[in-house]
Amino acid sequence: MEPALKLQNSAFVALINFLLAAIAFVGFVYPRFSNWGFALIRLIFLLLIATTALLVRDLWRRTTRGRAVLAVCLCLPVLFLFGELTVWEGPLYISAKPTTPLRFQVRGPAGFWGLKILRSDRQTSEPNNDGAELVWEIEWTNVQRFPPMNLEFSHGDSPTGFQGWTSPPLLDPNATYTLILKPAMGPNRCYAMHGTQITEYNLYPNLCGK
Repeated sequence: MEPALKLQNSAFVALINFLLAAIAFVGFVYPRFSNWGFALIRLIFLLLIATTALLVRDLWRRTTRGRAVLAVCLCLPVLFLFGELTVWEGPLYISAKPTTPLRFQVRGPAGFWGLKILRSDRQTSEPNNDGAELVWEIEWTNVQRFPPMNLEFSHGDSPTGFQGWTSPPLLDPNATYTLILKPAMGPNRCYAMHGTQITEYNLYPNLCGK
């Protein structure tokens, strides 16, 4: 089949879109690769519109109804992906760049709601009393809008739509800190940060749930 004819085949276009949606879904499940999902999601939406137009045409023609039915079946998982993104509760990805001050990047379809940074000398006998050890905290304040799903910001610099301290102390690159990452949907996650190395852990489950 000629390439031009393949692009007019609703089942072929739907198959390509299904494969792209599968790659995007894997990227969102493993948030380190969520940038793949964000890069593909607009293309997937455009191909879904194109597939819909082609399958309507194929349904109209008696000789192409079979491939139109196949295209409908391939579109269902794509629609499922878009539906899941509206209620996604997966983890967020967070990384730090070695700048002064430290620069964070947070991304994921669950939406970034807030971040707490705590000192590393936390007393395990007081797992709920974290106020005295708070280094910095930001939180999304524009409740009329969904928070950003891909954001980069510096320590001490509250991004647009967030509220936090304007001049917290600089982070010691030789110390270990606890990060509490708050998604808009789903449970909080706790991370240990030493320098720019960030690893997930759950040493204080009561604290992470806040």
